[in-house]
Amino acid sequence: MALNREEWERLEEIRNEMNDLLEQAEYLVRKSGQKFELERARAYWIAGMENYLGEGRLSSQLSGCSMEDTIKALEPYEGEENMDDEDIALANADHLSPAPDCDDPTVDMPLDEQIARERGANTSYDDKE
Repeated sequence: MALNREEWERLEEIRNEMNDLLEQAEYLVRKSGQKFELERARAYWIAGMENYLGEGRLSSQLSGCSMEDTIKALEPYEGEENMDDEDIALANADHLSPAPDCDDPTVDMPLDEQIARERGANTSYDDKE
């Protein structure tokens, strides 16, 4: 099932809100006056989050699939409101396949297993293949 325009716009809003919160966090670290901590934060978690959101200077090279890439891939076509799910799936067949920038093999993995894998836990996903 594809996202409708309202759902897709909400996803964009969430991304923008996350970006705004990141800017606020950077401001607070900068306000502390501790230049070393600011530079360390910019070099690691700020840069990483910017890249994952699709805002970073290196987002297209480093993050195989930024949030911006996902949002672009999920954008509904005009006129989808008048189509049934099967017609939308056919119209978006290439558009809704894993996004070209998303070459992560865990993309079809259930979210809880993705989280467990990232935390280093053994998962049953490998056994299912």
